[in-house]
Amino acid sequence: MTGESALGDPSARTGPSAEGSLPASCRRASVADLEALVHLETSAFAAPWTVEQIAQFWSVPGGRGWLAEDAEGRAVGFALFREVHGETELLRVATLPAWRRRSVARRLLAWALAEFDRSGVDCFLEVRADNPAAQKLYAGLGFELSGRRRKYYRDGCDAALYARRAPR
Repeated sequence: MTGESALGDPSARTGPSAEGSLPASCRRASVADLEALVHLETSAFAAPWTVEQIAQFWSVPGGRGWLAEDAEGRAVGFALFREVHGETELLRVATLPAWRRRSVARRLLAWALAEFDRSGVDCFLEVRADNPAAQKLYAGLGFELSGRRRKYYRDGCDAALYARRAPR
């Protein structure tokens, strides 16, 4: 699917939410969104991916991304996955700081996971072991703790491994 759709419902397109605080739409992202993705990446992460890394993401087969936009079509969040051999890994999820705590990441991930579920694709991810908010988000989306990678991050923090099986 390449068209826009309302967040939470991949089959419809709507305008801004009634609350005015939720993103208006979610759509599949592509290399054409590079500028928006770079802006989101550098706004959201202390150690962001470079322009080259984001561009390379799109050059390798299996790259799949989603973009959340506000009512004016400005990007407010994204999620990037890599799909290989019937599995997908969540590589990055980011929300503009001003849009955090407005369910942008949850809605992006729910939308992407619904598509993966329809295709029977399992999803995996790593998250910092010292990030309980992200772990709660992933658990709420059906991910289960499946392991741990010791000292996975540069600062020595462990990674908690999560898996989510698509319905069979």
